[in-house]
This record gives sequence, structure tokens and C-alpha cells, in this order.
Amino acid sequence: MPRASKSPRTEQGPYYSIQLVSRSTGVTADTLRMWERRYGFPDPKRDLRGNRLYTEDDIERLQHVKRALQAGFKPSEVVSKPLAEVARLVSRAAHVQKDVGRPSRGSTLIDAVVLGDATAARADIRRAALALGPKVFVVDYVAPLVAEIGRLWAAGKLEVHQEHLASDLLCTQLRAMFSSFEDTGTPVVAMATLSGEHHQLGLWMAALYLVAEGARVWMLGPDMPAEQIVRAMQGLNANVAAVSISPSADLHAVRQDLSRMLALLPPGTELWAGGEASKQLDLRDRRFRATSTWRELDHALSRCRR
Repeated sequence: MPRASKSPRTEQGPYYSIQLVSRSTGVTADTLRMWERRYGFPDPKRDLRGNRLYTEDDIERLQHVKRALQAGFKPSEVVSKPLAEVARLVSRAAHVQKDVGRPSRGSTLIDAVVLGDATAARADIRRAALALGPKVFVVDYVAPLVAEIGRLWAAGKLEVHQEHLASDLLCTQLRAMFSSFEDTGTPVVAMATLSGEHHQLGLWMAALYLVAEGARVWMLGPDMPAEQIVRAMQGLNANVAAVSISPSADLHAVRQDLSRMLALLPPGTELWAGGEASKQLDLRDRRFRATSTWRELDHALSRCRR
């Protein structure tokens, strides 16, 4: 429990500032304020200056809400519920995780796809998502699985329809998990793929990773002209335009698109390019970040928040 601020004590105990509550629960201050407006919880008192004051009961309930969100529940399903009910949901999710055991890390999914069993493949993805949580699901389950699917396809061991099925099932799960996050956080990132690029899996992986790290992400989708991405970015007041580059991309065309975007970027904004192919982009502009690894994406996120 965080140390109380210098706010007055009451019969209910000490009060805590929004900054202390945010650090203790892992819920951003912006999200706390948004939940207050949308769901009526938390419902803090105010000091003479109008600052929000939270109780220890508020913190305990928020900690359970955070655990429920990590287990896959949506904010609309848990934020307004009493502590006891949220605790039951968290406990039930923990039992489910124990029952499903260690996630397969993708082997079951690939076997199911080869056999044409979409139901089993979807179940394996959902088990992994529930057991791992958003960020670990992306890094330790989806990313290695995508690499293995690509290797098997290149070796002729997966047919095109099987690769497409696996990709679609993964995208569906990533989108579902992404939608459980609120439209809050910083920086604001507008995400898309460039003209002619229809692969979205890498884009959704990065989107879920970023929102799990507290960014606010707007998805523009695939096959977007460079100029349209920048225009959308301006309309959304985004700090960053982020594009996903697939291994099969025409790097000459990609460089031209990114150069046009850099020429049009609003002052104080950045351009990120993700995917293995981004390592081959030698754009020498301090506003450009090649984020071919999760560590590089973390670094870009940290720099943008300074």
C-alpha cells in the first residue's frame, strides 16, 4: 500500500492522491478519470483545491479490476461491479488458467491448422491469451508462432489457405484483446500499412503491445497512401505515425513513401516503421525510428514520452 499523502484522515482511514493510486494499481490517471465519468467508479472525494482523494478500499478494488482486465475481461464488465464480484471473477479466471495448464506456444495451433480444425486452433489461441495476458501473448506466443508459420510455408509444409487461416485466427484474437483497452494514454499513435501492403498481422501485434504499454492507438488499417496516413494523424492529434513493413515489401517504394511522410509530418511528431524489413531502411532523419524488435519499440516509446 502506498504511503498516504498529506490529505486529512477520516474515520475511513487516510486518503491517497491520484498519482499514488495510479502507481499502486497500474491504472493511469487518465484512465481513472475516464472510468469515473463513464462507470461512476472510482468516486473520489475532493480536497479544498478540488484534487481527487481515494481511500484504501478504492485501491483494493482497483487492484482487483486491474487483475480482471489482465485476465481478459473488458472494463465495461468489471469496473462498476462491487469488489466481491470482481474478486470472484478474478478467482474464476485463475482456476481456468490452472486448468488449461501451460500454453502450447503454438504447436497445437499449427497441428490444428494442418488438420483443418479451426475450432481447436481458436481454442489454443484463446487459452494462450487468457494464461499469458496481452503483452506476453504477443511476444512469447504470437511472434514465435508467426515466424514458425512463415518458415513452414517457405518450406512447402503449409499451404496458402492454412497460413491464411492461422493469420486470420490470430488477428481476430489480437483485435478482440485490443478492443478491451480504453481510448486513453500517451503517446497517441496512428497505425497503418502503406499502399499495396495488405498484411495486417504485424500491425495488430504492435498495436496490442503498445496499448498494453499504456499508449493510445488508432488503427487506420492496411493499404493506406502515405499522404492519407499523415492527414489522419493530424486529425487524430497523434504524436506518432507507425507503419508495419512486411518481409515481402518493395523497399524502394517503402523508402519513397516514408520520405514523403517525413516531409509532411507535423512539427514535434515522429514516424516509426516496424517489422524485420525496417532494419534495411536507412532513412537519416531524427524523427524516424526503425523498430524491428520489441526492445527498439520500447525505446521509441520511452523517448517519445520524455
